[in-house]
Amino acid sequence: MIAGLDAPAVRVVPLLMAEGYILAWLRARLAGLRRTRRLELCRTIGASPEIAAIIRESAEARCREAGWTCARTSLVLAGHGTARYLTSGDTAFAQASRIREKGVFAEVFCAFLEQEPFLAEVVARIAGPVMVAGFFVDAGPHGRDDVETVLAPFGERVVYLGPLGSHPRITELILQAASDCAPVVPG
Repeated sequence: MIAGLDAPAVRVVPLLMAEGYILAWLRARLAGLRRTRRLELCRTIGASPEIAAIIRESAEARCREAGWTCARTSLVLAGHGTARYLTSGDTAFAQASRIREKGVFAEVFCAFLEQEPFLAEVVARIAGPVMVAGFFVDAGPHGRDDVETVLAPFGERVVYLGPLGSHPRITELILQAASDCAPVVPG
């Protein structure tokens, strides 16, 4: 598709949460196109610092709806993860760190479906109420079904916020990323 564009320059904004396996694959696929035009591969949407604010604000709102105190509630960012590319979790860990710095929640964790630390194990270790934010673009098999299956045994003390990709501010982040385009270092 990009090869067929009639443009001297192209900016690609990956609608991904992690800067991991899929981004590496995309970078490799786009490498050949760089010879024929100016091509900028921007950071993934999940790496945007605003993602931490979106997660925090969404969790705070759901705590209020549930009648929970944020300071007594733990927040877990739940991502896919993969044993094939262990650094793909780094993006979620960075967002968790940004949220943790605000000091709003009792604790902030990262957990994954397919790499350690595993979602079920992290939630099992938390004694109080838990908000789980899906570090996913959509509510497909992982962002909906898999997470809900893992969380079902924990009952009402766990609330799943759903995937981030459906948040109204994501479109704004895509446009901002395309405008600013802080390119990922080619690899």
